[in-house]
Amino acid sequence: MPQKAGPAIRMAGLFIFLASFSACSPSCTPSPQNFSNRTIIKVNDTEMSSSDFAQQLADHLKDYDALAVKEDRILEKAKHDVIRDFIIRTLTEEWAKENKILLKKEEIEATINNVRSQYPDDLSFRQKLIEDNQTFDEWSEKVKFSLLQKKVMDTLIASAEAPSEEEMKTYYDSNKDVFKKPEQIHLRQIVLKTENDAKTVLAELQKDKKMKDLAGKFSITPEAMNQGDLGWVDRGILDIFDQLFDKKNGYMSGVLKSPYGYHIIEVIDKRRASTPTLDEVKDQIKAMLMQNREQAVYSKWLEAQIRKAKVLKDEAFIENIKIETRGEN
Repeated sequence: MPQKAGPAIRMAGLFIFLASFSACSPSCTPSPQNFSNRTIIKVNDTEMSSSDFAQQLADHLKDYDALAVKEDRILEKAKHDVIRDFIIRTLTEEWAKENKILLKKEEIEATINNVRSQYPDDLSFRQKLIEDNQTFDEWSEKVKFSLLQKKVMDTLIASAEAPSEEEMKTYYDSNKDVFKKPEQIHLRQIVLKTENDAKTVLAELQKDKKMKDLAGKFSITPEAMNQGDLGWVDRGILDIFDQLFDKKNGYMSGVLKSPYGYHIIEVIDKRRASTPTLDEVKDQIKAMLMQNREQAVYSKWLEAQIRKAKVLKDEAFIENIKIETRGEN
């Protein structure tokens, strides 16, 4: 069948060409069609038009550069994700309706206001919407669905049983290596650009000046804001740190050179490698097993919904959606 290019929809700097097909022979002239309103995915009674698909596709591709969006692997994954998201959204909304799971106006408004309050002002919030190539209404719909999806998820996982003591012990015994804590050292440092600067600061320290005070004044690395406190450091992070593991608490080094500059380092504390007891990590194990259990419940539910659903896709049309980037002829 002859192939005819449909209209190009420009989204986020992309031109998304919607291909179409004619059922007539090569010698005939196909009838005009409104390709932007063509249904290309239908889940039960809910349809997605080609223009909506293009908008969603552009949204999935907006973080890629002009060359990447035309790679078959990236484009096909984006198409797959658009289809998957539409199916999940439709089935979630249908199930919520059937089970009388509703959103209250107050909780929607509270969530929207909470997000908006995280911006300095309304102009900043609106600018973010423009950067994301979406209207306020489109963004609000995403917020609503996110809330609805959480309610559906909460309803589904309410039936998931908490792991037993025996299950948690079995997991702990089989995964002790996961919980092992390596040998660590707690350090404070001052880092200078030049060796002369470092020697000058070292001389001040040897006059009983406090390292934490001088770190805030002179150190060029980010932890200077925290009086030079690096926190707990594992072996293997930096050679000059490793050589301090056999030093006593309170030890202060001379000037040590690294790719980051010239360091003066103080050993604050050390702790040996250890494996926490079951009681110490029980809450962590419980949360991990519960999360796995909840995900299994959700996956089983989604598979069942998909099996029951009637999903139709215009595979040929979707396959022939092409991308051109701004400035191409």
